[in-house]
Formats: sequence, C-alpha cells, structure tokens
Amino acid sequence: MSISRQLFKNILTSWAAYGIRLALGFLFVPYIATVFGSERYGVWVIIFQAISYLTLFDFGLERAVIRFVAKYYAQRDEEAIRRTLATSQGIFLLLAPLVLIALIVVAMVLFDWLKVTDDSLRTEGQIALIIIGALLATRFALGAINHALAGFQRFDITNSLDIGEEILRFGSMALLLYLGYGMIGLAIAILGVNLLRIAGGWFALRKIAPRLDWDPRKFDRERFRELFRYSKMSFGITLAWLVIFNSDAILLGMISSAAAAGIYAPAAQLMLYMRHVVNGIGIPLTPAISHLEARGQDQGVVRTYLTGLKYVSFISFFLATGVILYAKPFVALWLPAEFVETGEVMIILAVGSAVFLPQIIGNSILFGIERHRYLFYVLVCEVLLKIGLSLVLIGPFGPRGMAIAAAVPQVILYLTLYPYFMSKVLGYPMEAMLGVSARSGTIALAATTVVGLPLRLLFPPESWGPFALDILITTAVALLVGWSVVMDPADKQRIVTAIKGRLPRRG
Repeated sequence: MSISRQLFKNILTSWAAYGIRLALGFLFVPYIATVFGSERYGVWVIIFQAISYLTLFDFGLERAVIRFVAKYYAQRDEEAIRRTLATSQGIFLLLAPLVLIALIVVAMVLFDWLKVTDDSLRTEGQIALIIIGALLATRFALGAINHALAGFQRFDITNSLDIGEEILRFGSMALLLYLGYGMIGLAIAILGVNLLRIAGGWFALRKIAPRLDWDPRKFDRERFRELFRYSKMSFGITLAWLVIFNSDAILLGMISSAAAAGIYAPAAQLMLYMRHVVNGIGIPLTPAISHLEARGQDQGVVRTYLTGLKYVSFISFFLATGVILYAKPFVALWLPAEFVETGEVMIILAVGSAVFLPQIIGNSILFGIERHRYLFYVLVCEVLLKIGLSLVLIGPFGPRGMAIAAAVPQVILYLTLYPYFMSKVLGYPMEAMLGVSARSGTIALAATTVVGLPLRLLFPPESWGPFALDILITTAVALLVGWSVVMDPADKQRIVTAIKGRLPRRG
C-alpha cells in the first residue's frame, strides 16, 4: 500500500476510534459525575493526572522508536529495525521497576497535599492509584509493541484495538458503578481490559512482522546512542506537555479544592476530545513525514504541512466556535446542576484551542524531521506563563482562573513564536503560514456563526431534541462549506475514489 493511502487509512481509523471514545465519554461522564459527586469525581480525575506524570519514565523513547522504525522501514533496513526494537525493549524492561517504585511514593505523598474532606475517600484514592499505576508499569515492561506498530504506520491496527478497549472499559466501569462499586472496582476493571489490549497488540505485531527479534539481551550500543540523542529532547517536551495538559486538576485540588477540580474536569475533557480529532491527523503524520524525509522529499514535507495547516485550522475554528455557541446549554443538559460553572470554563478553553490545535500538524513535522527542539523552546515558555498565571488566578477565580491561565499562553505563543520557528525550519514565510491558517479559520468561524446563532433563536436548545437539531444542521453546513471552499480538488477526488472503492458493485 502506498504511503498516502496508508496515511489516509490511518487518519480515518483514528477518527473512528476517537468518535467512539467521544460517544462513550459523552454518555459516561455525566453518569460518573452524578454517582461520584464533584469531590469524588475530582479525586478520580487527579488520580489520572498523577499517573500521567509517571509516563515521564519513558524518557521520550516512544517517539524515538516510532521515528527510527519508520525511517528504517522506508529504507528497507530490516536489521536496523530489529536492533532498534531489541535495544528499546531492553531499556523498557529496566524502566518498569522504577515506575512501580515511583508509583508507591506518589500514592503515599500526593493525597496528603490535596484538600479532601473525607479520610476514607483519601484511602480509596490511594488504592485506586496503586492499581492503575501497576498497569502503567506493565505497559512499560512491554513498551516497544505499540511503538513498533506505529513505526510501521499500522495505526489502523492500533486504532482497532483501541476501539475494542474503549467499549470494554466503559462498559465494565458503567456496570460496576451500577452495582455500587467505587474507585477501586473501576481501577481493577481498567487494569484487566488494558492487559487484554496489550495482548492483542503483541499478537498483531507478531503477525505482520514475524521475523523481528525482540530479545533484549541483543542490546546495541549504536542504536542506544541514536535513541538517546532523539529522546532526550522528546523527554523535555513530554514533561512540558504534562505540565500544560495534566496539571490543572492537581493545581485546583491543592490551591482551591477537589470539588473545583471536578467542576473543571468535564471542560478539560471536551478539549481533550477536540485534540483527539486533530491528533487523528497529527499522530499518523509523524512516521509518514519520517518516510518522506528519509527519501529526500523535502518539498513534500512543506506541502504536507501547509495542506494540514489549512484543513486543521478549519476544523479547529469550527469546533471552537461550536463550543462557544453551545457550551452553556450543553452543560445544563449534560451535567448535574452543581457543574454549571463548567460551561464558562469550556468557552474560555475553546478560545485557546482554536489557536493551538492547528499547530499539532507542525509538531508532527518537527518530530518527523528531528527538529523538535524548537517545539521544546515554545513549550518551556508556555509552561512558565501558565504556572505563573495559575498561581495568580486560581485563588480569586477558581476553575475560570485556571482556564484563563491555560488559554492566554496558547493565544500568545501560537500566533508568534511557534510560527516563527516553523518558518525557520521549513524555509517558508511566516506571514504566509499565518495567512493559510487565518483564511481557513475565518471561513469556519463565519459559517458556524452565521448558521448557529439563528438556529439558537429558532430552536432554543433547552432539551436534547432541539440541541441535537441545532448541532446537526450547523455541522452539515460547515462541512459543506469546508468541502466546497477549503478542500483541494485533488483531495476531494481521493476521498470520492476511496468511497466508491468501498461501495458494492452492481451486477
């Protein structure tokens, strides 16, 4: 299969996986929020943010493995792939015990810092954290499996496994909540389902690449130096991303309350789903860019970036405008009354996301061509701005202050410093890049607003029926505008051909 066809397939399956995740989360979040209440739900969210910090023990190896497997796959160098995977697997096996030790320390210390009113809730949270952390240690021990599948550009396989995992995980958690189990029961369910998913990934990889050597004793020093050179900057980027995207609930829990973290969490979750939509393009793009770069197709890299920037800017502004228009009625229908402030948080976060999300395409380019140090520089600035603003704004404004602290750095940096670095890396004018993004974003903003505002007046979204009607009409019109005005003719033809190829032939 050609690189473009596989990339197209990877993107479609990524969107399918994220669509299912979005639908399941849409149904599950109000259920767990109602059953747990704001404080217990806030503790549950904080557990996952704490777990995310333990992924730092990856030290950037995940992206390094994807980068070099994709590179050597493009060069048809099977021996280099074999040595890369054997070396990385040996490193992951050494890291797994460190993750387990760090997990126990975090479980013992973290909950003494949080403002939790119930001691039994504190103990329950510690046990749930240890169970889910044990899963993370297991994933480290088998760390190279998913990364290898991504390097081979088989996101269609990993996405299929993700879909199965999501359905089983949400289904088992909903059943356990219905039966009266708390956080510990949910943690055990997550552990069991994810172990099944890891096994599925292993068998899939053995099927598509049966000759690969996974023996960690065949440690290769040259491959180790190569992986380390790439991963040391990836580690810094991962740390920065964790602070940017996985510190909000912890900061709110420490400075304000666990209940404030619970109110903030659904809005942050919606922004996460918006990132997933864009990641459906960005994540499969990294190995594809490595493939192009390995074959010396530099102009293809530039064209890919500009095309992706155009399309993702349209998607991002459409999603953000929709959130701004419908966040408050959505929260009123979706969540209990104590979560009313969540709607305002969503609106603030959507403004920052509209500017930030298109640059996920740039991240994939930088990782794919080993110029990701520029991303690190931007993220350091974002971390410093966000933490500083958080310390000032959380006290007087609570969850809304946290949202402002997250959105303001995104608007500033992704309109200035980030496009400057991308212009430098690709040799393309910065103002032209901003123009590509601005044109697509403006079209999406205009189409969504012109349709959405009158619909809110004609069919007030005070129940799920009118709300769904407003969303469906607004989305249909925006997609029609995007297809007619934004999308390139060649890409339209590619999509039409792909659809026709899947339709049954007559006669």
